[in-house]
Amino acid sequence: MANCTEIANCTEITKGCSSSAEYGSGPAHSMRGFTLLEILIAITITAMLGTGAFYLLNQGVRTKNSTEDRGEILEQLQKSQRIIEYDISQVVARSVRGEYGDEFYALSNLNALSLVEFTRTGWRDPKSLLALMDEDTEVLPRSQLQRVSYEMEEDDLYRVYWDVLDRAQDSKPLRQKLMESVEDVKFRFLDNDNEWSEQWPPQAQLVNSESDPYHALPKAVEFEFTHKMFGHIRRLYYIAGASMPVVVDSDKGNDSGSGRDDPGGGDSKDPGDKIK
Repeated sequence: MANCTEIANCTEITKGCSSSAEYGSGPAHSMRGFTLLEILIAITITAMLGTGAFYLLNQGVRTKNSTEDRGEILEQLQKSQRIIEYDISQVVARSVRGEYGDEFYALSNLNALSLVEFTRTGWRDPKSLLALMDEDTEVLPRSQLQRVSYEMEEDDLYRVYWDVLDRAQDSKPLRQKLMESVEDVKFRFLDNDNEWSEQWPPQAQLVNSESDPYHALPKAVEFEFTHKMFGHIRRLYYIAGASMPVVVDSDKGNDSGSGRDDPGGGDSKDPGDKIK
């Protein structure tokens, strides 16, 4: 009888263990891990989120760089426009001598090597500033007139100027890059009869023996060009010195251009100090 009772008890315990394992209420259920499919799904979702975050970050960086580059180009364009305005608005009727003594027009675009060439005033004389810096050093005066030309080199616009007006054979010009990525640069000139001309001096003045083409100035100059980023741009500049008399040498003048009369004053800003 005792053996039968023990066998019955063991049978009931075995059934209870089987029942617990079947319904998942035993220790075997608490040790269950992720399946391979669940791991793959989690990895896929993480990769998609990472890819999206990288794309958004990359787009933000590219937009920032593009905006900064566009802002720098716009700033360069605006600065160049101010320099050109300072130059052309202060043109004076002062012809110059070339390296071999030939007389050049006060303003002209007949030189095939440049777009336009002219004489301007307002070139600040550093004599007073240098004298304050070193009182023991004698500083010679410098002319407030400056010879300037604009030239194209590939797609870049350059400002070229000389330290002297009447040049010697060893006179070397200085070059400043004004703008990049420009094309179709054109100048037009408004004469006293309010007629536009693409040539200065105009042909009528060149063939008229009574005119003085070397000191003739237009009333205004139109500057037109196409920028690769900002498109077509046109500016109009009035010349204050068009109604002023011809600039002649003063008693203290010399061949280097020092001591010239300054009809426009010397307080204007010097574009030569703007861009290095």
